[in-house]
Parts: sequence; structure tokens; C-alpha cells
Amino acid sequence: LALAALARRSLVGSPLLQGKPVTWIDRGRHVAALCCYLVMAVLSSVPGELRPHVPGFSDKLEHFAAFLVLGAVTVLSSSQAFSGRRLFAIVVAYAAVLEVGQYFIPGRVASLLDLAASSAGALVGVTLGLSVRRSPAMSPALRR
Repeated sequence: LALAALARRSLVGSPLLQGKPVTWIDRGRHVAALCCYLVMAVLSSVPGELRPHVPGFSDKLEHFAAFLVLGAVTVLSSSQAFSGRRLFAIVVAYAAVLEVGQYFIPGRVASLLDLAASSAGALVGVTLGLSVRRSPAMSPALRR
């Protein structure tokens, strides 16, 4: 439901509603974001013994890094009609949904500390994404 609302709202300011042609860049950035969200859902929903771990990373650092990437990809795939606060809220809400879902998965444990690490990563990722999107070196086609 949340992803459907995100998809519907991501059309605000998009070329589709402005009568502009949809470019391969638009499609590519939306596909990249969708893939990131799907990968996060799959990795969060597998049983604990099947979940891959990054050697040398703690559980919290994995959460931070994953949601840093997701936050940046979310910003870079969205239209500029979305504020940084709204994008941050979307990523944190997604992290919370995934964390709550872990209560129902064998071998997984939902944790407020995991959610805090995910939220911190989302904050850094959204901030970095906004910085890149606002950069004068950024292609105007990517700034939509």
C-alpha cells in the first residue's frame, strides 16, 4: 500500500503528467529504485540462517549502509516536487515496516536499535542524494 502511494505520488512533477516524453533516464532511475526496494524486502524477509552477512560489518552497520544507499537512490529517482523531509519519511517508514515484519519471520528479531541504524543511514543517504541532485555538475535530465 505504501509503495503504491509512493509510485502514484512519484508521478507528481514527472514527465508523464507534464506531457513530456519519458526518457530512458527516467525509466532507468525508477527501475533502479524499485530494484533497491525489492532487494531490501527480500533480504529482510528471509529466515535468519539464510540471510547473507557482510564480513567485518556489524548488524547495525549493515542496516546503516543499506539504508544509506536506499535513501540516496530514493532521492535520485524522485522528482524535485518531493522535499527531503518527505523522502526521508518514506524511507524510514519503509524501514519500520520491514522491521515490524521481522517479528513474523523465523530466526529474525525486530529491534528498535536496527530501526535507529536504518534511520541514521536513511538520513545520510537522503542528504547525500539531495547534495548530488542540487550539484551544478548534475545533468539537468537527472534533476527532474
